[in-house]
Amino acid sequence: MSKGATQRRRHTNLKLGCLNCKRKKVRCDETLPQCKNCLKGKKETCSYLSLSVQEVEKIKLTHSLRTSQNKLLHQNYRLPTSSKKHKKDTESKSETNGDSELTPGNSSSSSCDVLEFKFELKKLPINIPTISYPPLQFNNSFVKDFTIGNMDDEESSSPEDSTSATPLASGTIIEDSRKVLPNGMASPVSFKCLNKEAFRRVYPENVKTKVLADLSFHVVMGKSNLLDHISDLILDFPHDSRNRSMLLAAFSGLGATILLNVFNKRRQMGLLGDNQRMGDFLNKWCLEVHGYCQLELQTLLKFFDASSENMKPNEVDLMSQLVAYTSYLLNFINLLLNFGPQSYFNSSRGIFKAYEIYTNYIQRRNLPPNTTVKFLTNNIQYNIMSINVPSYAPQFLFEIESNLRSLEFIFVNKKLFEHNPTEHREFIKISHQFRSLIRFFGNYVLPIVYESRDENFVSIYPPNSIYDIFKQWHLICPSEAMVHHRYHHEPASEEGMFLNDLTTTLYMYYYAIAAALDAVFPACKYLHSMSFMLPTNKFFTNKCIMTVNENNTYAEGLFQFKIGKLLQRHIFYASRLFSFFRRRFVFYHNNTAWENPFLDDDLKANRFKSRTIKNSFEIPIQSFNNTLIRPEHYPTRANKEKENGTKSPVYTREDDTMNKQLYARNIETLDFFDLNSILQYDFETMLLLRDYRPFDDQFTVDRPTLDISVIKEYYDDKTILLNNLH
Repeated sequence: MSKGATQRRRHTNLKLGCLNCKRKKVRCDETLPQCKNCLKGKKETCSYLSLSVQEVEKIKLTHSLRTSQNKLLHQNYRLPTSSKKHKKDTESKSETNGDSELTPGNSSSSSCDVLEFKFELKKLPINIPTISYPPLQFNNSFVKDFTIGNMDDEESSSPEDSTSATPLASGTIIEDSRKVLPNGMASPVSFKCLNKEAFRRVYPENVKTKVLADLSFHVVMGKSNLLDHISDLILDFPHDSRNRSMLLAAFSGLGATILLNVFNKRRQMGLLGDNQRMGDFLNKWCLEVHGYCQLELQTLLKFFDASSENMKPNEVDLMSQLVAYTSYLLNFINLLLNFGPQSYFNSSRGIFKAYEIYTNYIQRRNLPPNTTVKFLTNNIQYNIMSINVPSYAPQFLFEIESNLRSLEFIFVNKKLFEHNPTEHREFIKISHQFRSLIRFFGNYVLPIVYESRDENFVSIYPPNSIYDIFKQWHLICPSEAMVHHRYHHEPASEEGMFLNDLTTTLYMYYYAIAAALDAVFPACKYLHSMSFMLPTNKFFTNKCIMTVNENNTYAEGLFQFKIGKLLQRHIFYASRLFSFFRRRFVFYHNNTAWENPFLDDDLKANRFKSRTIKNSFEIPIQSFNNTLIRPEHYPTRANKEKENGTKSPVYTREDDTMNKQLYARNIETLDFFDLNSILQYDFETMLLLRDYRPFDDQFTVDRPTLDISVIKEYYDDKTILLNNLH
């Protein structure tokens, strides 16, 4: 090769090199934040370090374009060339408009170039036209362009507010709009940062609102419930916190125990086969999670007790809620894993201890309580009052069990729905639930209602016996009963309607028994902060669900009498029982005057004495099958003068003389399950028309909120009682 043929390759993009390399006339590798020549020399500072952010971004953009260009050359594409025709058109337009410089620092000729891609496809037997693509421009968005702060409520925001930006963001948009290329479009968009407050479930106004609980509710009361407060705690807690992991583990453990309980029920029904490995896996996993949470909770309690004085108020707030909510979740896990009363009490201690540390902290600093404590003070008074409600005489429980057994010939009939797999599977489920209910009465309830009853004891029945019944009840209660609705069939069949009637009958008995157990064991809410009642969609208020189809050809072909009439009587019986005990609870709640019960010196001297109301007189109903409900069956007050020198609750309702005289003249009798008699049932009140229906059947809201010191004493009292389980 001749000497003249060899030429030295020119350096590219020397204008972008640093000043030191330009002065030394060496090639700059343009590495950011400082080039390698300056970094290697260590004598001079690279000029890149003094560049502005815009200049650094310009260098990076040039590097990116150079890389894209090299890729196109490698793929045998020609470099993009400017369209001369389009260039002349844009220049003429810019001169006409008098805008010679569209972009600062750039001439109009350089900014009007339109990329034109020419593909090397000439060998193909088709003609591909040359396409001029319009210019595209993307502006980078930075954090400062977004609105930062609390998100406004939906009611206070306006359409204008939803599209507006901060002054800084608006100024940026206007400035960027001047850099739009010819024939381009500017479409500025502003955003607002998401705020965790928008996902909150509990608001102070809901906590302050006194909304009393219906008897059909379980743990939750009012507009906000326990799970709402837990969800807010999860939002507030740091994501990388070990303690937050403990709470989430308790949540997952509760879910796993629910699945394990359902799995065991389905396996007992024979719907899952003998899948022992899955059951063993779930059981092992639940035990491991329970052990982990218990250990973490004990460690956290010791740390919280020792370090609370050095914490900030918000830290004490979060820590107390974390301990209390984890303990609540462990309580449910203990129930579903069939643990004993001592294990349940050990997990409950976390609630007591967290509340004690928190109240001591805010009282010493004169701080207002948080929303969770306000929620407790508004609702825990029902638990405190429950130990003062007299335990109902248990004779009627034997009648309930007898009425249930009278339906056994239906639920044990294996021929029902045998030709319809879908209905047969549902029937197997409710048949198992029926047998579980019968065993529950025979093994847990009836053997102790007389043997263990002690009218002079604080809880009437031993706390461990109440716990065993309470635990077993929640183990057998079907989740389907909580959301019961008619089992729809397309098209509707006689078998499906009969299955609906059987299901409604059984689930109405579940709710009637729950209300009855609450009346016989009222101290359960005081000792364990939970009742026998189940959450429900209140299906019993739906007349369509509660009405049995009496002319069912499928049922009439199986039985020699009107089976629909019999089921209808049982539904009326169970709903009437539920309605009566609900109204009785309302009577005690609305007509009992009481102050701080822990100021009583006699109570402090003997914690285990009976605390039931002494001045309420009610005649217990021993048989709901043949007794019409009358005024004397509800609690009333005979003597009008308040007892002196006592802090115990006093029942204040006076008897309605007119109604008492009216029903005293009524000598009608009742035989509930005589199918030849006529029952006049009122679906609105869930009572018979001949039953006494008092006007006072709704909760009142005039009771003052308890002081936090009363709740602290309540926890101390529970600790004393549960420490002496016998």
